[in-house]
Amino acid sequence: MKAKIMIGLLLVAGFLLRSFAAEPSACPKTVKLLSEGKEPVRIVCFGDSITAVHYHTGGMRAWCDMVGIGLQRLYPGAKLEMINAGISGNTSAQGLERIRTVLDKKPTLVVVAFGMNDLRGRGQKQMTTEQSRSNQEQIIKLCREAGAEVALCTVNSVYPGADGWPCERMAPYADLIHQIGEAEKAPVADVYRAFEAIRAKNPTEWMLLMSEWIHPNMNGHRIIAQEVIRAITGQSIALDDVPAFTPGIPFTLAKLAKGQPVTVLAMEPADSLIAEALKSLYPAARVTVIPWLAQDRPLEQIMKSADGIRKQMPDLVVVAVSAATADKNEEWYVRNYSDLYNSTFSFDKRNFDCVGILPAVFTPKLDASGLRHQELARAIIKAHDIDPVERKNGDESTPAQLLAKWLSRQVPATNSAGTHPGGQ
Repeated sequence: MKAKIMIGLLLVAGFLLRSFAAEPSACPKTVKLLSEGKEPVRIVCFGDSITAVHYHTGGMRAWCDMVGIGLQRLYPGAKLEMINAGISGNTSAQGLERIRTVLDKKPTLVVVAFGMNDLRGRGQKQMTTEQSRSNQEQIIKLCREAGAEVALCTVNSVYPGADGWPCERMAPYADLIHQIGEAEKAPVADVYRAFEAIRAKNPTEWMLLMSEWIHPNMNGHRIIAQEVIRAITGQSIALDDVPAFTPGIPFTLAKLAKGQPVTVLAMEPADSLIAEALKSLYPAARVTVIPWLAQDRPLEQIMKSADGIRKQMPDLVVVAVSAATADKNEEWYVRNYSDLYNSTFSFDKRNFDCVGILPAVFTPKLDASGLRHQELARAIIKAHDIDPVERKNGDESTPAQLLAKWLSRQVPATNSAGTHPGGQ
């Protein structure tokens, strides 16, 4: 075991020494069509739950959408269509089984992102390196026979001891994807290297890429997208300035606009404010508020009380964790605060909304520890693709005013689908 761990560490070190410099694109057809802007470019992102849209990223978008945003920035005239073909739990073998459904979409390019479930086995024997290689090679062959170019992705790194995922196999598996890419002359988006480079430099920044044990949040999905774009085009682009999905509460606003009643689960003291704030936008709104008793309680208790939200499925969840919950180290806080937000979203694509309120909204004067934990909370809320309700420096508005202003900023976007030009 020690020998395996040492080999894994050496491989990680090798990845961290790889150059981040752009390389010539190995997807010339795709880049040509993107540049010309004359014909549609259809890109399928093909993978497992890390590709699919789930609670990890807020349930509205994933790295597929971020790739679309980045490519549209690089090629403003491109006629781009992004298709997310991620299915939770899929191995490369299951990907191979459903490749025809992907090719039926007549893609220009298929970005293949399997491996995380190959490493674990998902209820079966752990897949061998040879099986994974064969599956990926066959996927590439079938894509090319159908006229599509192919790019590959390495897996992201995970927390040690992540629910059965063997961390010592992750660097060798990333190396396997590089070997396949080199043999097949397919570009590789080195997601593993990018994540590990961040972890080596700043462990907290790496934690803020992760929704939980293995799944990246939207912060992490931006990194994945940047690496995919680099692999496809040979160009680098930063996506950390991509704003949160708008409107932030699409389902709640749609129901209010139709005159339908809404149910809100709201942490105290926000529970006493949310109904009037919604009625400031829709005076005839019928709002039922269920108080979530969480004020100044330990984060462990708040997390336990979040169990069952998905079954209850209110129209809107309002999370307002106070600074008093931050009583342990940063890793504990980041992981548990992230898990709390994971519980406030539906498992798959979002079908109810969440609003996150930062501590200074109700406690304007935070001490140094409170300010640091609020900074972490802001990053975690944004990582779920929502903008927090917050108090800017010097803003003396009441909590009710801050909440009402946040809600009012959502309304102009309600006629939009909330997607970008290349979104799916």
